[in-house]
Formats: sequence, C-alpha cells, structure tokens
Amino acid sequence: MEELSDALREQTGIQIDADDLSLHHADNAWVVCLYDHVLGSVRAGADQRPDAWDLVQAMGGARKALCLAVLGRMELSLPSAFDAIDGALTGFPDALRRNITVDIVNAGDLGTARQWTTDVEQEQGWPHFVLVLALAGNDVQVDANPYHPDAPFDLDEVARSAVILAKAKQAEG
Repeated sequence: MEELSDALREQTGIQIDADDLSLHHADNAWVVCLYDHVLGSVRAGADQRPDAWDLVQAMGGARKALCLAVLGRMELSLPSAFDAIDGALTGFPDALRRNITVDIVNAGDLGTARQWTTDVEQEQGWPHFVLVLALAGNDVQVDANPYHPDAPFDLDEVARSAVILAKAKQAEG
C-alpha cells in the first residue's frame, strides 16, 4: 500500500497513511478504498493486479475521491460535535438548542463539502474543511482537520462556538 500512497500523494498533493488504504479484488475489478470508502476501481482479473500508478491514473478524479472519502469519515464524528453542543448549552432553552444546525463545508468554495465550484483536480492538498454551526442567520466556523478524520474538530472550540451563537440569539431577543 506504500506505493499506492506515494502515487496518490504525487497525483493529488495529499499525504495518505498507507495503513488507511486497502486494495481488494471483487466483481472482476480491483477496488481501492480509503478507510472503508471506495475511491475507484479498475477492471481486471484477479491475476492482473495493476501497479499503483496505473490504479491512480485509472481512477480519474483521485483528489475528489479522496476528499469525499475523508469527508465521509469526518461525518462519523458529528455525534461528538452534537454532544459538545448539548453539553455547552445546558441551561439554555431547549428550542434554541434544537435549532442549531451543523454541517461540514468546503470553505474554499463556500459551498457544501460535497460540491466544488472550482476544478478540484487542478488543486493540490486537502480543501479547507470547516464545521459550520448556524442559528437564526448567524454562523460560526470551526476548522476541521482531514489529517485526523476520526477526531477532526476541537470539541472545546465547538462548545464555545455554540455558546457564542446562543448568546447572540438571546441578545437579539
């Protein structure tokens, strides 16, 4: 997997730990995965394992595939963010707590994390992912770290951001 990690880094500018990648053969194709998210596949027999560079080239949109895979992994951490918000807003009205929305977005494109307005393959490295907390037209952004997708958010910062939003809403009346 080290060769595949090197080929992905050369193509996309994104460093991936080789232990997070897997390659297996299924349905007459070699399938490349980051965590458990499919990055792409190449049709070939079980005895025709392609080399790492051929796999990356055949995947086409390798950077976007990596971004979507790590986004899927970061989304698994959203329950922790919600727990941090609930803990921070103890004592605030329940209606206020229920109305805070949370999403992971691609800050560089100011859109959802799953959509890009620029040609994602022409850039290098991870996009700037942020966790956005929003309430009644106000929002706060917390940086998300794609290099640690199992714990991408500073939960203390998430809690502080939720309190800022709640106090701003209360001040509005």
